[in-house]
Amino acid sequence: MHKDIKKGFIRMDMSEFQEKHEVAKFIGSPPGYVGHEEGGQLTKQLKQCPNAVVLFDEVDKAHPDVLTIMLQLFDEGRLTDGKGKTIECKDAIFIMTSNAASDEAKQRHNITLLWERPVLELLAGGYNLHYGARSIKHEVERQLVNQLAAAFEQELLPKGCTLRLSVDGEQEKDGAPALHLEVVGEDSTARKLDIHPPLNN
Repeated sequence: MHKDIKKGFIRMDMSEFQEKHEVAKFIGSPPGYVGHEEGGQLTKQLKQCPNAVVLFDEVDKAHPDVLTIMLQLFDEGRLTDGKGKTIECKDAIFIMTSNAASDEAKQRHNITLLWERPVLELLAGGYNLHYGARSIKHEVERQLVNQLAAAFEQELLPKGCTLRLSVDGEQEKDGAPALHLEVVGEDSTARKLDIHPPLNN
C-alpha cells in the first residue's frame, strides 16, 4: 500500500509484551514514570503514519492487559496513549497472526481445516463498520463454528479428518451464498457433509 514509505508498515512482535508492566512499552508510560518522554512503540509510530498497516505478530503471546488495550483500538478505532492523548486509528489496517487456535483445533479434535479464497471473501462480506471486528467474529461463528459444532454433535467428523471450506452455488434462506464443509479423502476427493440444522435454529 505504501510502497517505499517505511513508516507505512509497523510490525509489533507481541512476544515482547508478555509481562504486565510492558503495557507501558506499547502505549507509553504515564506522566512521572520512567520513560514517559519516549512514548509508546505503537502510539508513537501511529502518530507519524495514521494510515499505516500494523502487524501484531503472534498476538496470543501478549499479556492480557495489552489485549485489553487492543479492544479499545478495534472497538472504537482510537487509542489513548500514556499521556492521555487520543490517537485516531480509523484509517489504519490491523493484521494479527496467531498459532493458538490452530494448535488447539488440532490437539483437541485432530482436525485440519483448509479453505478457498471465496470463503474469506464471503466472511469479509459480513463486515459492518458500526460493529467493527465483532461483526467478523459473529459471521465466522454463524457461518462456520455453528456448522462445525453441529457436524461434531451429529458424529459426521471422522477422527483425524481434513475439512475443506467452500462456497458453492447453493444459497441460504436470505439468498446469500452459503459456506459448506467437505471431508477431503487421502486421494484428494471431497465429500460434502450433510449437516442437519441444529434444533435451536
